[in-house]
Amino acid sequence: MIDTDKLPATQYLCLEVLASRRRLGERLWTFPTSVLQALRELEKAGLVSLMSGIEPKTVRAWLTEDGERAAIDASYSPPHLTLAQGIDTLPVGNDDLMAWARDHGLGLSAGVGAVISHIRHDLRKLPGGKS
Repeated sequence: MIDTDKLPATQYLCLEVLASRRRLGERLWTFPTSVLQALRELEKAGLVSLMSGIEPKTVRAWLTEDGERAAIDASYSPPHLTLAQGIDTLPVGNDDLMAWARDHGLGLSAGVGAVISHIRHDLRKLPGGKS
């Protein structure tokens, strides 16, 4: 495994940008071609993959599996859940859905507005939610 702390500054910072974007759910990120050499070195090391950018003088990069292992601590826990993680906290199966409705004082005849209001309230209770 590569010791990322020993990478040259630009490579280290590119890897950190990709790692932080990945933790937020972005799979790839656009960089200016001014850092292309650093990205190519990371690609040679097997840490990132590259493709041309959409805009002129840009390149898109993403972490490989080895890059994720090297740059993202497996014990990392985000201070705030992503939207997808928040949605994953909602009940899925019929029994869980019925229990959730009962816990919120809702019956089978509850209107859509009431259900959405309770879902919104539950999501706002998660870390980073607006009370």
